[in-house]
Amino acid sequence: MVVPYLGCFHQHCNTGQGPARYLAITGVSGGGRRFTIPRPRRSDVSLDKGGNQLEYENEDREVHELFEAELARNGATCQMKALVPWCTGEVGPTTEGEWGDD
Repeated sequence: MVVPYLGCFHQHCNTGQGPARYLAITGVSGGGRRFTIPRPRRSDVSLDKGGNQLEYENEDREVHELFEAELARNGATCQMKALVPWCTGEVGPTTEGEWGDD
C-alpha cells in the first residue's frame, strides 16, 4: 500500500511484463469540528484546467526515462509512445477497451 500525502504528485506504474490493476481511493472527508481539511482539486482534470493531474507531456522527462529503464530491467517494453512524446518504446493500447479489462 502506498499513501501519498495530500497534494503530492505521484504516478501508478507497472514495470512488470504482465498486466496490473490499482485501486485509488481518498480518505479526505473535510475534517471534523476542530480541523478543516481543504477540499483537494480534482485528480481527473489537467493542471492547466484547474485540476491536479500532471499530463505526460508536462512531466519531467527523467521520470519517464527511469520508468523505461526499469521496464527494460524486467524484460518489458514501454507501450506509451502514443501518449509520451519522448517515449522510445512502442505504441500500445490507446483506449481502455484495448487493455483487455472489459
